[in-house]
Amino acid sequence: MNLERIGGRRWLLTLISGAGTFLLCWQGKISDDVYSVVTIATVAAYITGNVAQRRIETPAQAPAGPV
Repeated sequence: MNLERIGGRRWLLTLISGAGTFLLCWQGKISDDVYSVVTIATVAAYITGNVAQRRIETPAQAPAGPV
C-alpha cells in the first residue's frame, strides 16, 4: 500500500487522531477542553513535521555574499 497516494503517514495519523478525539468527545469520554488541546497539539505536530521535512530535504544553500 502506497501511503503517498492518500497524503502520507503524517496526514493519515492526523486524520485518525482527529476522528478518535471527535468520537471520544461525542461519546462524552473526554471534555471539550481536552478535545481542543489534542486538536491543537496534533495540528502543531503536523505543521512542525512538514517544516522539518522540507528543511531536511532542501539542499543547503550557500549564503549570498558580496560579489
